[in-house]
Amino acid sequence: MRAKIQKWGRGLAVRIPKSIANRAAIAAGDELRMDVVAHVIRLKPRRKSTLTDLLARISPQNVHAEAKFGSPEGREAL
Repeated sequence: MRAKIQKWGRGLAVRIPKSIANRAAIAAGDELRMDVVAHVIRLKPRRKSTLTDLLARISPQNVHAEAKFGSPEGREAL
């Protein structure tokens, strides 16, 4: 499929046809990561991480030790 680059303010824009957006599971307002590799513009959806995703990334190499903040105070002491 072909697309045409058009001027948009001081930048450039490319319209993404609905059929392509549906296949890529993206919609208006979604954030994309953009980079250039060997003169090719690459767009990737920036998905929000869920708590399950974040917890799955914990490993012995990146886990932090428990932080000590002193004894409980105020309503923490209940």
